[in-house]
Amino acid sequence: MKELSVLQKDFVEALNYPSKKYRALALEPISVPRDPLITSYPQLPGKKISVKNFFYSLYFTAFDVRDYGPSILKFMKIFNSLSVKKVYLETYRDGYHADTRLLSSAKKSLEKEGFEVSGAVTPTHFSSKTSFNEFSSATGCYSDPAALKKLKAEFERAAAVFNEIIIDDWFFTVCRCPSCEKARGKKTKEEFRSKLILDASKKYIIAPAKKINKKVKLILKLPQWFGNYINNGYDIEKLAPLFDGISAGTEARDPLKTPFLPVHGSLLINYLRSIAPGKVTSAWFDPYMCTKETYCEQAYQSLLGGAKELILFSAGILAQPLVLPLAAELASQSEKFDRFSSFKNIFSVPVLRDPSAYDNEHFEQYLLSAGIPAYMRPPGKISEKIVVITAQSCPPSGIAKLFASLIKENKEIIITAQAALSAGRQFKIKKLKTPVKVKAIKYSGREEEPQGGLYITYDMQGLKNYVLANNAYPVIAFRKIKKTGVWILNLPHTKDEILSHTNAGLPAGHRVIFRLKGFTEALRSIFKGYANVNLYNKIKTFYKHTW
Repeated sequence: MKELSVLQKDFVEALNYPSKKYRALALEPISVPRDPLITSYPQLPGKKISVKNFFYSLYFTAFDVRDYGPSILKFMKIFNSLSVKKVYLETYRDGYHADTRLLSSAKKSLEKEGFEVSGAVTPTHFSSKTSFNEFSSATGCYSDPAALKKLKAEFERAAAVFNEIIIDDWFFTVCRCPSCEKARGKKTKEEFRSKLILDASKKYIIAPAKKINKKVKLILKLPQWFGNYINNGYDIEKLAPLFDGISAGTEARDPLKTPFLPVHGSLLINYLRSIAPGKVTSAWFDPYMCTKETYCEQAYQSLLGGAKELILFSAGILAQPLVLPLAAELASQSEKFDRFSSFKNIFSVPVLRDPSAYDNEHFEQYLLSAGIPAYMRPPGKISEKIVVITAQSCPPSGIAKLFASLIKENKEIIITAQAALSAGRQFKIKKLKTPVKVKAIKYSGREEEPQGGLYITYDMQGLKNYVLANNAYPVIAFRKIKKTGVWILNLPHTKDEILSHTNAGLPAGHRVIFRLKGFTEALRSIFKGYANVNLYNKIKTFYKHTW
């Protein structure tokens, strides 16, 4: 195996809470950052919040259960002002099993005080093959019979105590051990890993848990990195029908250090709701890499996306002195968030995305950041008059058919240049031999100079141009096909990077072009007749952010 870099090894470690003495965790690599033991329980300031459209839940890791379970009611008083309605007690994480008697007694104490109580499992380190993972990760091998046996036993144990169990989003696989490579055979990595996770879900989680407890409901929490789902074993279209519910990971965190912009949470929830209607009611986020504003924005975006339950991860870290101010800000703004959640139906611009698509550009979130109330959904019957097509809308071989069907339905279409290349002979688009550096973007007689390296890759001809790069290359152009108006987005790319929390370089995505006011104004104008762009542009984020 290729030796992992220091940056990769330190991915979770870099999120550790600053302390000279940490409480004990379990197996390495860890799946949760280190933090010290809480010894005093100061309450958040303010009176109890009163909200109508959502509620908060508090998540206790297995280590939190171990350390705070014996005095859990005293611990819960810290968060009294958040009016927490539900508590999750984790039975297992990273090789550590929370004591069953302690889980039962904590559950009983909480229920006596009126809290709803559910269980949780983080399926890490069931196998001893983490050294074979593609990158440093606590997630396991699902070709390992011994690991599957442990997985089954843990869900049987959890189901004996709880009527609902949520699965943390470490339920994926990046294992390349000899057993996995041999079993994979001629299958693609995506096919093989998806089948592994699907089989593990059916045979070693759902079936054994429901055999022990017929009433038990199993909730699958999905991570924020939807662009990598299929690559790491999450075939959402096949997994969603198996589980009783889906929880969306809306951890956008610091937009200057991650690929995710503040609007990412609402985008993800709406996407998962379109794939699993009626099953996505909760969102889950944490305080890592967050200021008060970025932490609370995660709650706001979760509610804009339609979440009814906000799961706060995790009790042990939220109660730390440096993190409590974030929870205090959350409490102080919650009633405002509650009122703004009524705008959850504002998203009316469908961006078609194949659930098995793989990419890390996150183009869709830039539309929202530009003030366009877009939402992702799989291809299918569309009620809206306008639709956006990208290279991720379907496989390249299906783009032409998809495009033709939308023309036939007289939809207004926005299509990226990369997708338009596969849409048939409708467009004269050619890839430039050498990308051209963009010195200026011109729209409606105004010119803007991009702050950062920006390069145009394609040239387009035979179109009506609305936005030009270097006064020569179309960036936004238009043509009429039959009764349909078609807008082509020829987005320049950047070679710029942002630095992650480990100082690793990450692609800057479309940040450079979407920071230009003239460009975003031109883009918004396309959608104004089809969506409430002006209102959404005002409420798209609760706070002002720099990204």
